[in-house]
Amino acid sequence: GNIGLRPMGDVDLLVKPADLTKALAVLRTLGYVAAYPFEIESVRHLSQHMPPLSKRGGVTIELHWTIVNPRYNVHFDDSDLDQLWSRATPIKIDGVQVLMLSPMDLLWHLCLHASVQHRFDGIGLRGFWDMALVIHRYGDEIDWEQFTRRVNQWGIANGVHLALQLTEEWTGIVIPTPVMRALMPATPDAATIGWVR
Repeated sequence: GNIGLRPMGDVDLLVKPADLTKALAVLRTLGYVAAYPFEIESVRHLSQHMPPLSKRGGVTIELHWTIVNPRYNVHFDDSDLDQLWSRATPIKIDGVQVLMLSPMDLLWHLCLHASVQHRFDGIGLRGFWDMALVIHRYGDEIDWEQFTRRVNQWGIANGVHLALQLTEEWTGIVIPTPVMRALMPATPDAATIGWVR
């Protein structure tokens, strides 16, 4: 209920790949610089975002062109990215009209961030609480059938299943039983679950 209670270290902005050059130019005009020089196309093969951009007295900005690191073994391609943009939801932030990820995309991205990007290391309870809050706020709007189908298609079902299982355990939020069944995970061993806990 209070955005000030949710700590953040930076702001992630997602732009379409064709708009990266323009977006970087705008940020540079506003005084943002990267810690080191880079070429857009080289970075796109290594990361889901450009090097962090900062300016004195300003928040650090990560300019993303996609939400999945291209080096990860996730079957997420350009058509998936186009569909993500088509599902984006218009909202206002401080009076400015912007797009946010659809609730479904936001949830699977939070699960991916915890399980694939960080491998459950160093994210703390905050990441799981974020998942619980998304489900609490948007659960009725999430197309769970599409959610599970895409997560299985992208090859991240095991990580998403474990992220949601622990979110249930630690926050009390209820994930629909058919969703957990549909994620088709390999049975995680007790040592892995214990390590994440």
